[in-house]
Amino acid sequence: MKPEELKPLLLSLLSNWEDEVVEFKRDGKGFSTGEIGEYFSALANEANLRCLPRAWLIFGVDNKTHKVIGTDYDASADALNRSGGIKYQITQSADPGVCFSDVHVLDLPEGRVIMFEIPAAPKGIPNVFYEAGIAHTLGRAVIPLARSTSDIPFDLRHHRHLIYLPNEQGIDQMKVELRARITTLLENGGNAARRST
Repeated sequence: MKPEELKPLLLSLLSNWEDEVVEFKRDGKGFSTGEIGEYFSALANEANLRCLPRAWLIFGVDNKTHKVIGTDYDASADALNRSGGIKYQITQSADPGVCFSDVHVLDLPEGRVIMFEIPAAPKGIPNVFYEAGIAHTLGRAVIPLARSTSDIPFDLRHHRHLIYLPNEQGIDQMKVELRARITTLLENGGNAARRST
């Protein structure tokens, strides 16, 4: 992405408010690499779900007012993208080595903004199933979402999951079914996730 495209893109994202593929954060200094990785994973999966090429995590914007307030997170675009920087760290912790497409820095009169460009997760990304395994180990309920049962590893297919169509109607239907499953989980203290489908 060219530097001259970034400011108009930021203004467009600000005017559309926050949604499932755009997350604004005031500063980012308090975020660990693991927390940024969790946002990366969630936003990448959501972009995949919505058949979009990318998602955005943006530091230096108030997430309630959408005003640019600036951030002191890390140093420069070079520091963020270099070996050992946040881009490298996320690549090392994600499987199979997926990472931000780029980390952009905008120096605006209102303050510095960092835009993490996150590619959509590939279909059937193994990192998601690794995280699901950890969640099951910790006793947390998990409801895998997939476009077809064949996208779910054979040894996880017996767990509750939702199959959706990657179009507007399919996503709307998936939201209804997901709400119902979450309600059931909450009513049963999370035990519903352990029953087979």
